[in-house]
Amino acid sequence: MYLSDKKKGIIKEEPDHEELEVLLESFSKQVEEIVNESETTMANISSTQEIVELILDANRNNLLALDLKVSIATMGLGAGALFAGLFGMNLRNEMEESVLAFGTASSIAVGLAIVLAWADWIEYVVLGSA
Repeated sequence: MYLSDKKKGIIKEEPDHEELEVLLESFSKQVEEIVNESETTMANISSTQEIVELILDANRNNLLALDLKVSIATMGLGAGALFAGLFGMNLRNEMEESVLAFGTASSIAVGLAIVLAWADWIEYVVLGSA
């Protein structure tokens, strides 16, 4: 705009540059608005990222709690299976002829499984509240 006048040899006086100053100020304000908007957008992105990380942490904690519950149940069942495995071997003992042996062994196996699962559950509850 002023360059074409300068090429033609027209020299502008000092007050004629006010239009250019107004134009540059307008551009400066627009740039400031863009910078402020980008800073706000970056802050929103950061907040959203933190929220997503918190949700992922909560989901991971839920999976760990589920894994612990399954491990507790598996330990109780494993204790009963160990007891059944010991009596299921082909070893000769006097319990085959006893009338009360099966009921006693089954009761002990079930009781052991329940006691171990209960003890692990209590430990889980105590650790969960700490």
